[in-house]
Amino acid sequence: LAKPLRKSSSGGEAAGAAVTAVLFADLTDGSSGRLFARLQALRRARPEAFRWVFKHYPSVRPGARGMEAAVVATLAADRGRFEAFAGALFEVSEGPGIVDRERLMAVGRQVGLGEEAMRAALESSDSRKRVVADRRLAARLAVRAAPALFLNGRRVEIGGRLGDEEYLRERVDLETDRATALLEKGVEPEGLYEALTRHGRKSAWMTIARPSRPERFTGAGSSGRHDGQTVMVDAGQGAALGPAGAPVTLTMFGELSCSFCGQMLPLIKRLHRKYPRRLRITVRHLPDRRKRPNLLDAAVLLEAVSDDERYWDLASKVYAEPGGYDRERLLGWAGELKLEPDRLRRRLEQPGALLERLNANRQEALEAGVRGSPYLFINGRPIPGATSLGTLDRMVAEEIERLGAR
Repeated sequence: LAKPLRKSSSGGEAAGAAVTAVLFADLTDGSSGRLFARLQALRRARPEAFRWVFKHYPSVRPGARGMEAAVVATLAADRGRFEAFAGALFEVSEGPGIVDRERLMAVGRQVGLGEEAMRAALESSDSRKRVVADRRLAARLAVRAAPALFLNGRRVEIGGRLGDEEYLRERVDLETDRATALLEKGVEPEGLYEALTRHGRKSAWMTIARPSRPERFTGAGSSGRHDGQTVMVDAGQGAALGPAGAPVTLTMFGELSCSFCGQMLPLIKRLHRKYPRRLRITVRHLPDRRKRPNLLDAAVLLEAVSDDERYWDLASKVYAEPGGYDRERLLGWAGELKLEPDRLRRRLEQPGALLERLNANRQEALEAGVRGSPYLFINGRPIPGATSLGTLDRMVAEEIERLGAR
């Protein structure tokens, strides 16, 4: 969690918005332009709940015009024309450094900036200092290239997901849920961003929270072949089978509406029976993206009993009927397993802390690159989608051999 917002920023309105996006971008970079357009679209769709803040991160390569574009943009911001200027400049940008002085001035005139004013800004040390301040802030937050995005102070790893609208929408929805929880606790809208980033850091060395017990290994696909990825997952969360000190940890992220997740549950339990002392299994439930009440109740209920050995019996019942139940049926199953249904009903009626755990699962899943469910990790080696018991067995055996844990 970082605190990238400063008063010098140019951005959208709605200071009390549930989600604040801070974009570090180069006005002459096409990728920055595409992400900027997505943020504009989000603000149009959620005018009261979303705002963006633009921070300049121009290329400093020889011949690049990013710095000049950023300086003129400060003039546009002072005159309330930043959005029009940035949008027009991104439209004519074909790649980093391709915008020359003539084109830059033409775009400025197009949005109503005077020639003399633009030349004065380009010669002004004050305008340049504002851009340099943004670059220094970026350096403190470990920004190394444009574009870089923060949502409510949390770094969003763009990577190859620039065109993935669903990924960005999921991250925004997650931050909206965080903000809503604070508003329900009495935080005033004007103080929302400060509350969301209260525990944030101002320098890169603590901008990314590390898991309590990370497992870090070279990744592999479902075939078990190494592909050079590195993934970190938290092995200390969720319902668990097996000793905490086991050399191999299998973590499954799953949605309760997913029939394939239900098929994987008995397989991983069988795997545990084969390696009872050398394998630890954890299951992380993801909140239903459509927020259907019965699926949310089921996820909360399972979180509430995740430290009870009868969790696995209840989970089997829930996964056996994806979405085919209501609250009373869920509590009936809990009663059959002698899981104190009256206590659990109270947890369902006041699910606050359990919902926070579910949202934390979603956050970690996104940061670990989880796309869809089920999604498994064996000592950090990703296995997207459902797979066979034989493949899982082979990968566990490989890890035991690799670690000399026989």
